[in-house]
Amino acid sequence: SIIYQKIPTFRTHLPNNIGVAEFHRDKDYSHSLNEINVFLPMTEAVDTNTIWAESEEGKEDFTPMNAKYGEFYIWNGASLLHGNKTNSSEQTRISIDFRFMPYSKYEDNDKVSVGNQTKMTIGEYFTLLK
Repeated sequence: SIIYQKIPTFRTHLPNNIGVAEFHRDKDYSHSLNEINVFLPMTEAVDTNTIWAESEEGKEDFTPMNAKYGEFYIWNGASLLHGNKTNSSEQTRISIDFRFMPYSKYEDNDKVSVGNQTKMTIGEYFTLLK
């Protein structure tokens, strides 16, 4: 059984803009270390219009998650520092990201999502898939 993010995050990364405000680790925003991130671009995501992440926690050796339409990344956004650069391309990135984890790793908690103020529990932020 797994639990997954009930409402995925829809993102647009416009030219000459930043997709998220700051480089961060999801664990700094109430996310569990057991969560697994999925980055699913709906457009080409390369260079400055994609996510940049370190390869190991604390290494800060940022590289882009380059992906063509139809490709995706499964990665550890809870622990790896990541963010966006100013999109210097002429292409808007459109992407979806969401999180999941094995149900066996889920722990009840009183944390709240920073983005939408949803409780980080099954039935609120997460849905259980048996």
